[in-house]
Amino acid sequence: MEKNLLIIGAGSLGAIAKEIAEEIAEEMGTFQKIDFLDDDSDLAIGKFSDIERFAGEYRFGVVALEQWELRRKYIMKLEENCYTIPVLVHPRSFGGKYARIQKGTIVEPMATVQSGSFVGSSVVVSSGCIVDANTYVSDFCNLSAGSIIPSGSALMEPMEIPAGEVYRAESQSDIKSTGMPSYKTDDEWVQKYQSDFGTEPTFF
Repeated sequence: MEKNLLIIGAGSLGAIAKEIAEEIAEEMGTFQKIDFLDDDSDLAIGKFSDIERFAGEYRFGVVALEQWELRRKYIMKLEENCYTIPVLVHPRSFGGKYARIQKGTIVEPMATVQSGSFVGSSVVVSSGCIVDANTYVSDFCNLSAGSIIPSGSALMEPMEIPAGEVYRAESQSDIKSTGMPSYKTDDEWVQKYQSDFGTEPTFF
């Protein structure tokens, strides 16, 4: 159990998550065994409903599903069954020393998360994506390959930034989102940051 990892989802994102975990294991000696749960894959050792059954065998669990609603559902199931939710950051990505990346987030090869940025839980930061300094990215966002989140941006709700796009708050209507209330002004996102973390955001 001690260093075993269970990946929820055996699709394309799951395959990437496994590759990242294997790279981490090779460099750091973690994750002795890595397996999938999926309702529709021959690669999986069980179904999504088997999360509880495998809790005694796998200490770590991460959700690698494209739909953010499913990531939220199954990360809650993992936590209910006492799994530890790791951050999977590929060794060939760049993470700033003062970046804050939360549990369940997957950072793919060649992605950049700069210092002063906050990336929430279960976010997918795809290859070539740049999360610039002093940004706030909500839980469950999908940042597609080559997308750019400019310095000072705030993504205050789960949303998908399409491949190659530069996020602009004024063009949020063109970006896939949940329909949840948006926080578009600087004052609103600073207030949200203070509420979440008890301090003002740090600007380098």
